[in-house]
This record gives sequence, structure tokens and C-alpha cells, in this order.
Amino acid sequence: MGLKKYTLTGNIIFYLGLVVFLAGLLLRDAKSEAFQPYVEHGTPIMIAGIVIVILTNFFRRKNPK
Repeated sequence: MGLKKYTLTGNIIFYLGLVVFLAGLLLRDAKSEAFQPYVEHGTPIMIAGIVIVILTNFFRRKNPK
């Protein structure tokens, strides 16, 4: 399952950014006491995930099928 308009590298970067974004979202909304010291890091991690997803635009195929 991949996005056809991106190269293999673009697909990998996209899904990596998605995972990073979701990790930040989970950290930000953590209710467990084990994650409380890391809650303030959730928003910057989410922003990093969004930036990574935006970087996939540099890995487009020349002629999308």
C-alpha cells in the first residue's frame, strides 16, 4: 500500500512522519503517570511529524501513473 505519486523514498518518509505525528499525539494526551514527564514533548513531536510529511513533496515521481 503506497502513494502512487511519490517514489519509494517518499512513501517511507510519509509513513515515518505519520508514525512520528501519532507518537506525539499519544504523548500529548497521555493519562498514565508513566508518561507525565514527557507530556510537554508531545506538541514539538507532532510538529516534527507534520514537517516530515511535508518533506515528502520533494520525492514526487516525474510522471505519476
